[in-house]
Amino acid sequence: RTVRYEMKQVHSSYLVMLAIGMYDVKEMIANNGVVTYQYYYPGEEERFEPTYQYSNEMMDWLEEELGVPGF
Repeated sequence: RTVRYEMKQVHSSYLVMLAIGMYDVKEMIANNGVVTYQYYYPGEEERFEPTYQYSNEMMDWLEEELGVPGF
């Protein structure tokens, strides 16, 4: 199977993640509206909160720090 990926906006390739395997995923939405998807191994949900607890806060901080709305 071949999968092709095309970016619609210029983006640093080192910021792209390819999650290949069996994962569970949760969607998180920061106060600034940025949506992120957090992946974790099935059966390890107890690790989710300590790992991703500051993700939304970081997205809000980055928007403020960089001055880019909807970062």
